[in-house]
Amino acid sequence: MLKNPYEDEESLETILKEKENDKKTFNNKKQKYIIYFIWIVIALAIVYFFAQWGYNFYSSFNKEIDEATKPTEIKLRDIKINAAKTEISVGEELELSVTYTPEKATNRSHLKWTSGNTSVIEVNNGVVTGLSKGESIITATDVNTNIKGIIVIYVK
Repeated sequence: MLKNPYEDEESLETILKEKENDKKTFNNKKQKYIIYFIWIVIALAIVYFFAQWGYNFYSSFNKEIDEATKPTEIKLRDIKINAAKTEISVGEELELSVTYTPEKATNRSHLKWTSGNTSVIEVNNGVVTGLSKGESIITATDVNTNIKGIIVIYVK
């Protein structure tokens, strides 16, 4: 015949101790998992913090580099036309050049050359040709800024 384990006092104590141990073990495992979970959350928070910090650092670093390397605009103030001489003969050619003020102006573009008296002097890309006796005002205009330089050339 089978014996009921609860009838025996010693057996009953043993069973209660085993159940108590099981509860402790369960609670210990539960606590372990909670601690693991907390550590994982802390680790993720640290990773997130450093990822954000790295992104912000990188962004601000790039912004500083962009600001430092961004070219500042230097505005053109004046154009001066230079010529080896101001008097030429009929049929003679003379090449003109220009000096920009400031030299490193960033907003300058190509020049448009014009002659004030096209029957006396013809101008083509800074090269003047004497056509007949007289004088003419030669103008070099920066197309971007509309700043002009002038010189008077005489044809003898």
